[in-house]
Amino acid sequence: MKVDDHDGYIAEAPEPAKERLAAVRALVHELVPDATEHIGYGMMAFRRKKVFFYVGAFKRHLGVYPPVVDDAEVVELTARWRGPKGNLTLPYDEPLPTTELERVVRALAAQYA
Repeated sequence: MKVDDHDGYIAEAPEPAKERLAAVRALVHELVPDATEHIGYGMMAFRRKKVFFYVGAFKRHLGVYPPVVDDAEVVELTARWRGPKGNLTLPYDEPLPTTELERVVRALAAQYA
């Protein structure tokens, strides 16, 4: 998928991802109002002075990058979705864990401030 902005990314995403991507986008802007939107590594990216949050749509899940490493409570809270490198895999066949994502967004914004 080759797109230049978040609207294009969402439009080109697999159907089960569209609503979730829009929800994650809104959540990031709500929690980090000064974040700007970019496309990085072929995914939606959010930046303050540097990129602190990526979200990508895949066939069966959303991927959230990079991993939270500076907040042990958030690491534990998100353990069920963490892969071997700590990135999150959020399956489409499960509810979007909004409360946990709020904590992840805040932690990554602080981690990459």
